[in-house]
Amino acid sequence: MKKDDIYDGVTDVNDGHVTAAKNGKRKKGLLIGLAAAVVLAAGAGGYAWWRSHREVPPEVFGEARTIRQAVYPERVEYPEEGVFGVDEDAWDKWREETSARRLTSQETDAMEGAWERLLPALIGAAGEEDAACSPANVYMALSMLAETTAGDSQGQILSLLGAKSMEAQRALTKRLWNALYNDDGTYSCLLANSLWLRDDTQYEYGALKTLAEDYYASSFVGKMGSEDLDSLLHDWMNSQTGGLLEDQIDGISLEPATALALVSTAYFGDRWNVEFSPEYTDKMTFHGLSGDYERDFMHKTYEGTCYWADKFAGVELSFESGGSMRFLLPDEGVTMEEVLRDPMALAFLTESSLWETFADNARHMRITLSLPKFDVTSDLKLIETLKGLGVTDVFDPARANFSPILLGSRLDGEPVYVSQALHGARVKVDEEGCEAAAYTLMAMAGGAAPSEDAEFIDIDFDRPFLYSLMSGGVPLFAGAVRE
Repeated sequence: MKKDDIYDGVTDVNDGHVTAAKNGKRKKGLLIGLAAAVVLAAGAGGYAWWRSHREVPPEVFGEARTIRQAVYPERVEYPEEGVFGVDEDAWDKWREETSARRLTSQETDAMEGAWERLLPALIGAAGEEDAACSPANVYMALSMLAETTAGDSQGQILSLLGAKSMEAQRALTKRLWNALYNDDGTYSCLLANSLWLRDDTQYEYGALKTLAEDYYASSFVGKMGSEDLDSLLHDWMNSQTGGLLEDQIDGISLEPATALALVSTAYFGDRWNVEFSPEYTDKMTFHGLSGDYERDFMHKTYEGTCYWADKFAGVELSFESGGSMRFLLPDEGVTMEEVLRDPMALAFLTESSLWETFADNARHMRITLSLPKFDVTSDLKLIETLKGLGVTDVFDPARANFSPILLGSRLDGEPVYVSQALHGARVKVDEEGCEAAAYTLMAMAGGAAPSEDAEFIDIDFDRPFLYSLMSGGVPLFAGAVRE
């Protein structure tokens, strides 16, 4: 069996999607991007059988089989301008479809508590290292995990996510997926979910159907611990993340005792609204936690809003498509840990709109910004992190309850519990955005003349700082640059 055959069979994002993400349909140069993946694996012993309920014929790759491919909702293509301009009907259809997918303020408010709990915990899990993570991606994986659990196992996850019921959480997560997922020609935000099932284990068809329809999750079955299934898993994950996490993904292996693995990925691509000019990039000193380093700093002067509170100052740069990236600089003498406990800082990094919270702490100014180029990669083990957030039962063989997806929470007398919880992410920022698949934060239009009465401020991110990438009104990516 050739590796290319596996790749073609398991890719939910077609080659056109990846090509568009790498090249950009607006053809303004290098596309920018981020990627993240979460793996949640439930360990088990014993022998059972694979339930034969399926709606599509399986595709076979060695000893691994595809039993369901996710069917994504279609997106209205962004109308290209022709000889006679943009077709108004096409424009109206695109705008109507895009507006219908946008999260409401009530929906973003319902998720803010989860972001305020997840973001500091994920960044903190990296210790004193640089950090990259995707709060939205972990949120998606936890919601999928909740679908497979019951009783207190499910209740603890829903409490962390701030949900009143599984039904409400399911509906909100589906709305989140549709608000974030985009492949209409403007920018790329590609999400994918999947289940990895043991070929000798019995599963509840209803749960698989729910995960397919409400989470767009594909399902694969094979021999756990086999080279075939691990190869299929690696190819699927790499295809969904543009190959950005290849080194991290290649180290993942499903143990023979694994009964179920849930995988969620995110891939984002866009450009800065106003790019940094490479001719202004020069060497400056970055005062890291362990010493001073010479780094390439990007520079830009623009009109924008500066935000502040007792412990920090921050700026927000916009993407060409309307998303944004926020950068938070702690005050001199204030540690990263202090900032991550500060409600105002968490609001700056996670809230969909800053105007209400920062009404008295924001000012339109002429900003001279110095920002280091950086490439941050994180590999996090989440079990202890999630336990610290109150999710404990799923990791306890004596208490975990996976009855919604397994016929009983024990297999042949052996307990089923989560044995792996992994999170990996990478963020690379340069003059054009986040190299390899896309973020580009927005600034004001480069051609605008400065206001005569604008105040001036210099902001140098020359010491440890935090960042978050906002897409669809939620923190899709976040992290810390400490070195």
